[in-house]
Amino acid sequence: MSMGAGGLTALLTRRPDRFDRIALLLPAALDKPRATPAMWAFEQLADAVEAGDVDGLRRLVAAEVPDGVAVGEHISSRVDALLRLGGALRTLPEQVPTNDAALLRNVGASVLVIGAVGDPLHPEQVARDVAAALPNGRLELIDSPAPLLTHRREVRSLLVDFFAG
Repeated sequence: MSMGAGGLTALLTRRPDRFDRIALLLPAALDKPRATPAMWAFEQLADAVEAGDVDGLRRLVAAEVPDGVAVGEHISSRVDALLRLGGALRTLPEQVPTNDAALLRNVGASVLVIGAVGDPLHPEQVARDVAAALPNGRLELIDSPAPLLTHRREVRSLLVDFFAG
């Protein structure tokens, strides 16, 4: 998911035969730095982390959650994770999994790409680009800026069906 999807994508450019099936949830970048909305969001998160403004960071994370969605410990867990990233929040938006998406043409694995609609940190177009770069890529877009929170059952069903093959 997110950075993990980027890590797996980078691995696939070097080891295209490494996996039989892969699911990439909410990829954030492929071969270009993130777009302006994501850069702005990362800047706000980095400012809060650097200032030690945990309450401000909590407000920023809470603003990512659609109204009326029960998220349990999600906000606290995400705040903790962002605090651990620290200064990386400044450099992360410029990083990409690959400088040459054409390298993904060598991947023989079946790849499920699950993308979000309306999430500035994980743009729909990136999910489209990742799926299109993979010969056996399958794109599933979920009409939500936070599908792992709002559409858990649907995401779980997609993953179970995909990995059951």
